[in-house]
Amino acid sequence: MPRYGVSSGVKEAFSILSSRHSYSSFVQAISEALAAQGHLGRNDLLAIQQSNNVVRLTDYKDELLDILLDYINLALDDHILTSEEVNIVLYLKRLFAIKEGDFYHIRYQYVKEILHRQFERIYQDDDKINAEEAMHKVALQDVFDLSYDQFLAFTEHEVRLALDRGADIKDLDRVRIPKR
Repeated sequence: MPRYGVSSGVKEAFSILSSRHSYSSFVQAISEALAAQGHLGRNDLLAIQQSNNVVRLTDYKDELLDILLDYINLALDDHILTSEEVNIVLYLKRLFAIKEGDFYHIRYQYVKEILHRQFERIYQDDDKINAEEAMHKVALQDVFDLSYDQFLAFTEHEVRLALDRGADIKDLDRVRIPKR
């Protein structure tokens, strides 16, 4: 078992991802191995690289980001990121050598779409951020390795809409009013 407490949730998730998405043979092999085993160690990943003639993992960074984003998207189907799901993301980021800033700089639009769906649900239900929603926002910021300012920029649209609906800025878990 990997040190992040990854469990059988990985098997189920990657079984679904393997059947729903079309990846390169290398990334598909990773997905199938995760579906079968529930985790991969560094040596397991190196064996998959060798069998697919992949010298550098960085040559597949974009696609590894995509499969990780596909996993995050799947995990967010219920609009909750459990501690297990966060741990799985941390484990996969380390396994795939995803660095801070990679999501933001390489897959900005995909991250924006995922966050928009989450913020839309959070802000439109009652125009208030409760403790559970605030913790969900923290988990989202952490999962995508976003700075405070980057994260605030992603929330601006939904906060503006909530304010237009009459929300009080004090109820929106925010310290500054978005620019118009």
